[in-house]
Amino acid sequence: MESQVFDAEKFAKICNLMNGTPFDAERDNARGKAEALARAAGLTFEEAVQVACGVECKDTSESAATYNPFEGFADWMEAQEPGYKARAAEEYRRKQEADMKERSELIDRYGSEEAVFAPCEKEKFLKESCKNLANIDEEYGHVSNLDGWDSFSKWEDLPESVRSAVSHAYKIPNSVEGCWDEILYWSKKYHERHLFEQDYEHDLEVLARIVVLEELILSLPAKRPEDVFARLARFEDLWSGGGAADIEGAFIKQFREDIAFLSNGVQVGRPVPYSNAQKRDAVLEYLTCPERSKLSDREIARIVGVSPQTVNNWRKRIAVQFRRDQ
Repeated sequence: MESQVFDAEKFAKICNLMNGTPFDAERDNARGKAEALARAAGLTFEEAVQVACGVECKDTSESAATYNPFEGFADWMEAQEPGYKARAAEEYRRKQEADMKERSELIDRYGSEEAVFAPCEKEKFLKESCKNLANIDEEYGHVSNLDGWDSFSKWEDLPESVRSAVSHAYKIPNSVEGCWDEILYWSKKYHERHLFEQDYEHDLEVLARIVVLEELILSLPAKRPEDVFARLARFEDLWSGGGAADIEGAFIKQFREDIAFLSNGVQVGRPVPYSNAQKRDAVLEYLTCPERSKLSDREIARIVGVSPQTVNNWRKRIAVQFRRDQ
């Protein structure tokens, strides 16, 4: 794959986030995105920092203990964009306030901070299914690996024993859309818990389940247009995080098959809800789903088989009802 043009401005913003947070997890996440952006442009991370700062690439073979590629970075940005440091500080302050507000809302919803971390039903099923494969760390008391597979192992090296266990813990989705919905479920769990514990990571059983779901999103054939949208949503999610490069070819191959599926549907026609009540229910299903509601009125109308105005009317009604309930 050809190298992309290096986006120094975007790289600088990611680096600002990395340098501005005191939390290791946020810093590591930002570092990963910055490295992916540099890699896509054919640069090492250190070279990208130097390019962004407008200096010649230098030897970075000195030890990590003494080499700091960001030394003077904030000062350089301030010189390029006066007021940069103040804006960065304000952006960080707003993020902290938003996180504090969300933590308060979660405690109100769950009842306590401890309840946020309480195992959900899915986690209980996964732990029960994998208990014979779990090796416990004697010092810390947590699961260190599942049949030899741990958080440092490659996802493709997931043992068949673990794959089978997490697949049979509870029903595995048989559609791309279903797999994407479950991944969103785990993403939400991670986000909620990460707000309280910056070093939070999913248990190995959950990570193994996500591996299986990711593979299915990449391999399952589309049965409905919703499956195509779900696969595209997952690709966009990975791409925005810089993690799509390694599997881009596989996604493109599957998208070609998706296009053929959709083209065939247009040619031969496909069934749509017949009654007005069924059409209404279908529209409401889209508009009340956080992810699907992002589709335009025209896209939803085409999928369901109604007019865009009908979708728009229901969208307005839902918005009015939501305001009344507040």
